[in-house]
Amino acid sequence: MEFQNQICGYIQQMRRIGYSQAAITQIISHYSGYPDWAELPDHKQRRLVADLRRHVHIARRWQYSVTGYLQ
Repeated sequence: MEFQNQICGYIQQMRRIGYSQAAITQIISHYSGYPDWAELPDHKQRRLVADLRRHVHIARRWQYSVTGYLQ
């Protein structure tokens, strides 16, 4: 459950940055290998959290360099 809350938080951040639902699904599929992350075992959810954390961090830095502000 801990990982699910973190994944939801990163998905919300991605939406705030401007990602579409299709883009978010594609990113999750790329990192996890499955389009639906809720059924993943804990060790794969933990890895997905680390990948999303890194992805959101890079996306926010890129957005700041382009627009000059953070979402």
